Amino acid sequence: MNKGNLVFENEDFAVYVQPLKANYSIEKETDQYILIRDLGPWDKYATVTNAAEAVVKDLAGRLAGRRLFYYDSEGEPSEMLHKAGQFAGFRFGMFVDPV
Repeated sequence: MNKGNLVFENEDFAVYVQPLKANYSIEKETDQYILIRDLGPWDKYATVTNAAEAVVKDLAGRLAGRRLFYYDSEGEPSEMLHKAGQFAGFRFGMFVDPV
């Protein structure tokens, strides 16, 4: 069993946290961008927005100069900003019909 990442430990106990993991699908992939959709269920997975660092890390090998658009858990369009394979922020509601 994976205990997760150790964040605190003393002689009495240890605290571990599980990395956030989102459940998403790649809807479209072009030379200019990748479009993903948050699938949930959110009682078992983090939202794509909340797990942005993990999502970018997961897709880092495919991003190479492309933008990363997504439909969030509410179906709203947004963009995940990234630089050198690392999450760098959001641009909410900022894409025009990439589908």
